[in-house]
Amino acid sequence: MWAERQRVTSERVDELLYDSDRTRVSRVRLADGTLVVRKQPLGAGAAERLRNEIAVLRRLESVDGTPKLAGDGVEGALELVDSGARTLADLEMPWATDALLDLGLGLAEVLAGIHRRGVVHRDVSPANVLVDAATKRPTLIDFELATRPGSTAGEGLVGTLPYLAPEQTGRTGRPADHRSDLYSLGATLYELATGQPPFGRDRDPLSLVHDHLAKVPAAPAEVNPQVPALLSEIIRRLLSKEPEQRYQSGEGLAHDLEQLRAGRLTVLGERDFPIRLAPPAQLIGREAPLAALRALLDEAHTGSALALITGPPGVGKTALVDRLRPAVAAAGGRFVTGKFDQFHHDAGGGAVREAFDRLGDQLLAEPEDVVAEVRTRLREALGTDAGLIAALMPSFRTLLDVAPEHSDDPRAFLARLRQAGMTLLRTVANGAPLVFFLDDLQWATGAAFSYLDDVLDNPDVPGLLVLGAYREEEVDEAHPLTAVLARLHRDRGDAGEVRLANLGVDDLGVLIAGMLRLPEADRLAEVLAGRTGGNPFDTVELLNALRREGVLVPDGGGWRWDPAAVRDFVGHGDVVQLLTARIAALPADTRAAVDVMACVGGDVPLDLLGAPLTAAADDGLVVVDGASARFRHDRVQQAAFGRLTADERARLSLSLARRLAPAPE
Repeated sequence: MWAERQRVTSERVDELLYDSDRTRVSRVRLADGTLVVRKQPLGAGAAERLRNEIAVLRRLESVDGTPKLAGDGVEGALELVDSGARTLADLEMPWATDALLDLGLGLAEVLAGIHRRGVVHRDVSPANVLVDAATKRPTLIDFELATRPGSTAGEGLVGTLPYLAPEQTGRTGRPADHRSDLYSLGATLYELATGQPPFGRDRDPLSLVHDHLAKVPAAPAEVNPQVPALLSEIIRRLLSKEPEQRYQSGEGLAHDLEQLRAGRLTVLGERDFPIRLAPPAQLIGREAPLAALRALLDEAHTGSALALITGPPGVGKTALVDRLRPAVAAAGGRFVTGKFDQFHHDAGGGAVREAFDRLGDQLLAEPEDVVAEVRTRLREALGTDAGLIAALMPSFRTLLDVAPEHSDDPRAFLARLRQAGMTLLRTVANGAPLVFFLDDLQWATGAAFSYLDDVLDNPDVPGLLVLGAYREEEVDEAHPLTAVLARLHRDRGDAGEVRLANLGVDDLGVLIAGMLRLPEADRLAEVLAGRTGGNPFDTVELLNALRREGVLVPDGGGWRWDPAAVRDFVGHGDVVQLLTARIAALPADTRAAVDVMACVGGDVPLDLLGAPLTAAADDGLVVVDGASARFRHDRVQQAAFGRLTADERARLSLSLARRLAPAPE
């Protein structure tokens, strides 16, 4: 510590590069004369942001075009090797075509290297790109928001707004991945080509969010006739609203820019293959159920509505409901979710409480004047019941700023709480759409069904739409959900339930063709349908397994596979068995951490796992969000749990109980 103090007192700040209430960046001359760039995160979450950025930079230390750590830094800050380069934001725009092509190619290669190591930057913008004055090579900086692919839940706005991908607005329900970075790169190149970001810069946030979600910017060549037509098309492709319509990889973009620079580009995306195969954004074969949900949303404008969606695991229930998000956002509404867990039952309502807390978090994220107005309305509407809400919902405890109320009479407390919950929803909705989505109701507890009864008993909440998803095969006559279903069918007939079935062979062919960008995939669909039964999740997993094992191979501008090899591969077990094999192939310490996750269920704190999840996250088995992790899909948890024997589960459960037990006083 003395050496640390001595070092600090013998250095000086040469230049303050950036200063805000969130970050301070300085150029510092150390005692030995070395210049470093020191970045100090400030405010809420500063320590976690610092840990995240240091961990990411160490992961990327061999990637050209990323910052290099200059030693261990000082407490509360990181230090980077100072290149003396300037940011793009400091340079004049627009750029000449040759310089723009060179820079775009360099940034595409940097992003390709970052993405290959399983990192999503989430804030690509001119202010975060350094350009070396001598070599003109770009360096992508500021990895404070960087994360793993798919780890953002889509609940909030992340990044620099003029360059933000639609899925980073928190309004689409889709997580950010490497294609979000490519959109932001497109917005950056758009500004370099035209002098302005696609939708301007100095505009109010809501207008910019709307434009990213719904508006198509003018082609760069229309704004600046000096921009070549093919470069203009490349930038427009990067700015596609749907991730599947953008470039799928930095390598694919780099190939096209290199071909354009050499004058040989004729077809865009010819060598553009995704890092991981994913289903297209457009739902296949779901036109009728999607229309039913949209009709329910329209119906909820005049009064509350409740409907349930059923189908086998992996059929796409959550994906279907998520398609309502853009319409809800466009109408100024809110969309919140909660998910029940098979192995973690919460007597307090589980997913219902989770959805309420997320609603509170969304309200707290509004500007202070909006928060103050909502606080006043809620306090007036709830009256003496505000303390009940504060007692059980942490986010509303902060929002309402009242003392929690506790009671010795559980029945009276619960009755008042249920009434207060409906009052809260009525006040927040206020006629605008408010969608509550409760997933995996087959694992719900009694308190959740009381909430569903309350929604049915209170049809006078304009804007409120409550949707629940469940697996029909796991709900028998004794299940509490059966009574809710009977009441729905009695009151609403078929309109109270939406059923999803697996895809037929024709629709499966359309799904596979969209994933692989093939004109037709009927032959492959016929082979895979025999194993997956047309289940969308199982089909996606099987296609990725085929690619991982070298049975499905990128070839020029398409894909190559041997029908006999595909038939042989798909004949060896179902998707759960494939997932089990992937888990078994993980490093021993990662596998042990996945075993713990299987027993705990839900979001699991990372400090409970005792080992990094890097390999499992890279393989798409788990999603790491901040300080917790969860399985990417119930099927993965099913595979992880199923590979453990009863004795192994018992030993793990006992070990976890001992670790979680409070220390004796």
